[in-house]
Amino acid sequence: MSRGNRACLRPVRVPSVEKQQQRGYHRRRSQVIKMRCQIAAQGRSLLWDHGWLKQLKSWWTPKNWEQLRADLLAAGCRWLVGMIEPMQKMCLQLNGYGNELEKKAVSEVKPPKAATRKSESGLPLNAAQSPAASEAAPTGKVRPKGLGELSYAIITSEVGDWNRFKNRGQPGSFIGCCPSEYSSGESQKMGEIDRMGSSRIRTTLVEAAWRICRLNPNWRGVRKYPEELGPEATVRGARKRKAIVACARMLMIDLWRLHVGTATLEGLGLEPATT
Repeated sequence: MSRGNRACLRPVRVPSVEKQQQRGYHRRRSQVIKMRCQIAAQGRSLLWDHGWLKQLKSWWTPKNWEQLRADLLAAGCRWLVGMIEPMQKMCLQLNGYGNELEKKAVSEVKPPKAATRKSESGLPLNAAQSPAASEAAPTGKVRPKGLGELSYAIITSEVGDWNRFKNRGQPGSFIGCCPSEYSSGESQKMGEIDRMGSSRIRTTLVEAAWRICRLNPNWRGVRKYPEELGPEATVRGARKRKAIVACARMLMIDLWRLHVGTATLEGLGLEPATT
């Protein structure tokens, strides 16, 4: 315990070798995708530099490359073909490697299949009840509709152990979605999110929140921000973006509750994923 010692270093949780290997798949996948995009951009830039200004989106895919190669040869640009053909092969190889890593990342992380915990009255627990992580048992279905297998694998492998969080404030802080604070004396001012947590989970949660709000209109995030995210939303711009970040934090907390067994998808207003 630091006991107020500001010179004390922040404790860092070291995951097990198995957990490191699980999260290594999706982390390597993101690096491979980045490399593929860089090589594709280099090939597109080379074509532009030599006057080939036609549509070049995803030029390296087999179908597009076949047509592009035929057009270049017909125009007498054999030199360009020789320059970018190795890039096309590298993009295809990296794309296949990325797909292989995605399958491994999804297969390594599976949702828990234990029975759902119930309250003393026999009814399923909901979001209003506070969890007791030490007595937690995961629910049968913890992946809501709109949260894809890869997104779920990224979040779960980055968290490692859901029981590490003892209250709902800790998951929100872990992803860096807590508001920054500028206070002095009796004056208190809350600012934008501090972004001090895991950027990988935060980005994945924001993307998933857009889908979940569209596919789960009864979710508490949609009910809290009906004008921004509801079926008949009228608000646009910064206000809508702030609402989706707040929903990303809610989603992280709801996933924690689902994994420790203190909530059900039905109690949270979420529909289960079909696959």
